[in-house]
Amino acid sequence: MRRRLRERAFASLGERLPDLLAENAARANRRQLVIKDGSRRHLVAEADIRWIEAEDYYVGIHANGRRILARESLRTLETRLDPAVFTRVHRSAIVNTRWIRAIEPLVSGDQRLVLTDGTTLRVSRTHRAELMRKLKTPV
Repeated sequence: MRRRLRERAFASLGERLPDLLAENAARANRRQLVIKDGSRRHLVAEADIRWIEAEDYYVGIHANGRRILARESLRTLETRLDPAVFTRVHRSAIVNTRWIRAIEPLVSGDQRLVLTDGTTLRVSRTHRAELMRKLKTPV
């Protein structure tokens, strides 16, 4: 009797396997972060994050027209993000390279990024080479 139940369970799993694999692949393509904001937790898809700024002991995460303030360091958050998509552009900012519309030179030797939503961010000379490398690499 137990053997038949196990066989049915395996057969059922075998029938559902293609759907489960497709669902898992879709989940892998849509990486998400859990961000603590006080007692609340926000689930934010990485693809929705446009940029992140450091604010003292907090980070401001700009995603989908809203800003989430989280008590986390920029460095810690940077390790949780996909390095193929996100890059540090300044000591106080990380940007999602998929949202960059233009790069403009500044007189100081730095550069300014313009994101698709109109936000402008400064790119320091320290981080410029890494940004340009990531922009040349298809993501």
